[in-house]
Amino acid sequence: MMLDFVQLHVLPNIKQKMILTISWIFLMIINESLEAGNLEAGVLNIGVLIPLDDNCTRNAIEMAIEDIEKKPDMIFRNLTRYKLTAHFMKTDKSLGSAIEAQNRLYKTTPTKIATIGPPYTEQNDYCTEYSTAQGNLQISYTEANEPFEPYFVMYFQTPPSIVSSFIAACYFLNKFNWSRVAILFDYAQARYRNNPKSLENILENCLNKINLLIVQGIRSNPVSYGVSNEIGELQNKDVRIILALFSVSGARKVFCEAYNRKMTKPKVLWILFEILPIGWASDIFNAQPIPGGFKREINCSEEQLLDAAQGYISFTKQSLRKDNKTTLSNVTSESFLNRLNKHVDNKCDENLAYAYDAIWVAAMAFNLTDDTADLSVYSYNSFDVVFKLANSVQNVTFEGVTGPVSYQTQVSGGFPSRIGQISLYVFIKEFGMKLIGMHDTSSEVLLLEPEAELVLFPNNIVPKDQSTYNFYFSSFSNILLIIVWFFAIFGIVIAVLCLIFSLKYKAEVKEYSTLSLNGAIIIGSILSYLSVIIYGVDIRFVEQRLIPEMCYAFISLLSIGFTLTFGSLFSKVWRTYKLCMRSGNLSNKSPGIIQVQLQNVREWLLFVVVGSFLLIDIAILVTWRQLSPFMVNIYNITAVENLSDDTIIIEQVVKCTCNFQTEFTIGLYCYKGLLLLFGIFLVWQIKNINNKSDISSKNIGVAIYNVAAVSVTGVICVSILATTTKFDASYIIIAVCICICNTATLLLIFLPKILIVINSSGLIIHKSSSINNREHQLNKSLTVTSCITHHKNLGLSENLKKTNESRRKTNESRRKISMTSIYSKPDKDNKNFNLGKRGF
Repeated sequence: MMLDFVQLHVLPNIKQKMILTISWIFLMIINESLEAGNLEAGVLNIGVLIPLDDNCTRNAIEMAIEDIEKKPDMIFRNLTRYKLTAHFMKTDKSLGSAIEAQNRLYKTTPTKIATIGPPYTEQNDYCTEYSTAQGNLQISYTEANEPFEPYFVMYFQTPPSIVSSFIAACYFLNKFNWSRVAILFDYAQARYRNNPKSLENILENCLNKINLLIVQGIRSNPVSYGVSNEIGELQNKDVRIILALFSVSGARKVFCEAYNRKMTKPKVLWILFEILPIGWASDIFNAQPIPGGFKREINCSEEQLLDAAQGYISFTKQSLRKDNKTTLSNVTSESFLNRLNKHVDNKCDENLAYAYDAIWVAAMAFNLTDDTADLSVYSYNSFDVVFKLANSVQNVTFEGVTGPVSYQTQVSGGFPSRIGQISLYVFIKEFGMKLIGMHDTSSEVLLLEPEAELVLFPNNIVPKDQSTYNFYFSSFSNILLIIVWFFAIFGIVIAVLCLIFSLKYKAEVKEYSTLSLNGAIIIGSILSYLSVIIYGVDIRFVEQRLIPEMCYAFISLLSIGFTLTFGSLFSKVWRTYKLCMRSGNLSNKSPGIIQVQLQNVREWLLFVVVGSFLLIDIAILVTWRQLSPFMVNIYNITAVENLSDDTIIIEQVVKCTCNFQTEFTIGLYCYKGLLLLFGIFLVWQIKNINNKSDISSKNIGVAIYNVAAVSVTGVICVSILATTTKFDASYIIIAVCICICNTATLLLIFLPKILIVINSSGLIIHKSSSINNREHQLNKSLTVTSCITHHKNLGLSENLKKTNESRRKTNESRRKISMTSIYSKPDKDNKNFNLGKRGF
C-alpha cells in the first residue's frame, strides 16, 4: 500500500530544501517497509478435518502453522508474503460425518484453497472424490486405499504408500536370498483387495527376481467363511514365505488355520504390511454375533493364535524419524513429541507427525507454484490453479519429522506417492512388537539393527524358502533280485540240460518225438527266462539313456519266447487234432493204414504254423518301435519329510512310456489271448484220448492249461498293480508266472522222455527182437485205439469192441514180458528199445 506523500510547502532557503530531501528519503524507506509488510495481509485458507475430541491433531496442525510463520521466506510470491489460516471441522469415523464436515468447509467462507485430512483411512476415497469434484487440492495425513482412481490427480498423502512397504519387503527377501513366496490377500478389505497386482510388479522387478508361486485370496467377512482350502493350497505348494495382506479379522482366521496345520515359525515365515493391534487375538475382537454381544468366530484360543503369529514380520510406515536429525522446521522428532504432548492430558499418537508434515507439504507446494497462478483469487472449480498446485506437490522435497519427504511414481502406470521410511518390526509373544530395521525408499537402503538376525532367528539358522529335496531312484531290493535271478538262471540251466538231452539221445527219441519243435520250446523258454533277468535291470546297472532299450528288450524277449514255446505246443495239439479227425473219417480202414498216415505228417507244416505266429510278433514289435519308441519318464512316488534338517526325501521311479503304449499292449494281449483260447479249444476236443495209453498228449494238454491259467492270472494281477507303487510285487508276479509256465512246460514235455531213456538203459529191461516187434505192433494198435475212442460218437462200435479186446490182450502180454525178462541181460546189439508210442 502506497502512502500519500506529505505536502510540504516550498521553502525559499536552502535549509528548507535539505529538510525536504531528507524527508523524501525517509518516506521512501517507510514506504518500502510498508510495502514488504503488506504481505502480512495475504492469507491462504485451508480446511482441516480432525477427529472428535482430539486435541492432539489440532495441536499438530497449529504447531506446523506456527513453525511456518517463523520462516519469513516460506510462502513468498510476487513480492507478497502469505500466511496460512486453518479452519477446523470435526468428524467421527462414519463416512457420512466426514462428507458432511467437508461440505461445511466448502460451503462456508472463506474459500479454502486446500483440504487437509480426513482423519480415517476409510473416509479417504469418498472425501477425495468430493474434493476432486470441487477442484480442491487434498493432502491427507492418513493412508488411502490403493491403487488410486485414475482421476485422483489432486490427492496426496504424507504417509508413505503401501508400495514403499512392498519395495522394502523386496529388499528384505533379497537380503536373505529368499526367492519363493506366495501372496495371501483379503477380498473383504478395501485396503488390500486391489494391491496384489502392485506387489506382483514389485516382486518381478526385485534385484534378485522373486518366484511367485501362488496368489491366493480369502474372505474375512462373513465370519462363517472358512480359509482351510486356501491355506491348504499354500501348504501343498510347500510355501515357506507368505506375504499377507490382511488385518485383524483376516489374521484371526489365517493364524488359526496355520496353527492347526503347523504352518508356523521356523518352518513358515509370515510377512504382514501392518501391525496388528494389541489384543487382536483376544475376545475383544470377537466377530460372531450372538444375543447380547459377540463370541469367538474361530476355534482357536488366544494363546494358540499368538503361538501361530510368533515371529511374524511387519513392514509399516515409520511415524517418526529415528535419526533425531534437525528438519526443515528446525524441529527434531523428540522435540516435536514434547511440544505435542505439552498442552494435552493424554499422550498423543506418533502418527500425528504426518499431520504436521502435511501442512509443510501444502506450504512448500504454495511456494513452488508458478507465479502466474494467483492464489489469492482462488475459487472452487479453478482447475487450472489446482493442477499447478498438484504439479508443485510432486516437486516438493524436504526433511520432515516423519523422514525425507518427496513424491515419485513407484509403480508403472501409477500416481506419484510419498517416498519415505519403512520400519521393520517382528512380533515376539512375550515382548510384543520389536523394531529390527528400517528401509529408506529414497536411498534404497535397508538397515537392520545389530541384533536383528538374532531376534529373527534365535537358533542362528536362517529358514529356507523351500525344503531341501533329496532324490533317489527306487530299485528292486537286492534280495529280491538275487532270488528271482537265481530261479531264472536255474530255469535256463534246466532248458539247456533238456537241449543237451535231446541232442545226445537224438537217435533214440527221433522216432518218438518231434525234435525240432522240442528245440523251439527250449529256445522260447530260455528267452522267457532272460526276459525275467532283463526286467530286473534298473538304473543301478545301466545308464538312464539305455533304459528304453531294456524295456524294448524285455517285451521282445517275452513275446517271442511265449510264441516259440506256446506256438510249438499249439502245433503239436493241432497235429493230434487233425490226425484224430482223419482217422475217424477212415474208421473202416485197417489200423496199419491209419498208422502210416500218422507217420507221414511233415514237420515243416508244423514249423509253418509256429513261423506264422513268430512273423506276427515281429511285425507288431517292429511297428511298435518305429511308430511309438519308448522314452524315459521319471515319477515321484513317495515323499518323506525330515523335520530335523528340513529336508524332503523323494523316491523316484524310472518308467518307460510311449505314445501308443496302451494300444500296442492291448493288441498283443488280444493276439496272445486268442492263441490261448484256440489252444484250449483243441485240447478240449481231444480230451477223451485214453490217458493211460497216450501220456504225451496228456502232458501237452496239462502244459497248455497251465500256461493259459498262469498267464491270465498274471496279466490281471499286473494290470491291477500297474497304477500303484507296488513295483516289487509286480516284478514278483511277472517272474513267478514266467518261471512257472516255462519250467512246468519243460518238465511236462521232457521229463517223460528222460525217464523212458533212463528206464531203458538204467533199469536193464531186456527185450528180445520178437517181443519188441510185438510191442511195436501193440503200440500201433494203441494209436488207432486212441483216435477211435475220441470218435466213438461216429458209430464205430464194432471197431471199438475189437480194440478193447486187443487192449486187454496187450496188457496181459506186457505183464508177462515184464515178469520174465526183468533179470535178463540186455541185448547191446538190439537197438530197438521200447520207447513207447511216438510222441509229439
